[in-house]
Amino acid sequence: MKKLEEIQDLIDKLGLENPLIADEFVKATEKKKADFKQKTKEYPYLNIATVNV
Repeated sequence: MKKLEEIQDLIDKLGLENPLIADEFVKATEKKKADFKQKTKEYPYLNIATVNV
C-alpha cells in the first residue's frame, strides 16, 4: 500500500490530475519494471551493474 501512496504522490507532483493520464502513467511504470525484470532474467549480469528501478 505504501508503494501506491508513493506513486500517487509522484503523480500529484507531476500534475497528472486526470485519472486516465494517471492510470496510463502507472501502467507505463509497471511495464518498465516488468521489462527490466525480463532483461535481468535473460542477462543476469545486468543485475550486478544496475540499481533497482
